[in-house]
Amino acid sequence: MSENDLERLEGQIEGINFATEILTQLKETIKRQWITILILAILLFASNMIWLYAWQSYDYVSSVEATGVYTAVNQSGNIVTSDITEEQWKAFMEWINGNDENNKNQN
Repeated sequence: MSENDLERLEGQIEGINFATEILTQLKETIKRQWITILILAILLFASNMIWLYAWQSYDYVSSVEATGVYTAVNQSGNIVTSDITEEQWKAFMEWINGNDENNKNQN
């Protein structure tokens, strides 16, 4: 082998070592990225489960009846939230049940 062949061979070996080093670093980086992605997926799943638990822990029933008024009532039947005030709701219920002042004297 001549001296040029030896220099060329040494250059190829250095290139191979450099490529191997880059591939090793790339492999480590990809491994860290997959671990990060896995942790983020687990955290996303956990946060969704926490929100579902919080959402399911309330016993609210909401409805939009024929009046078009949105109401949310708990299991006891108490209005929790509504588009109308409590006085308006009472007046409406009296009107529905026929208990308003105008209908008291009628049969």
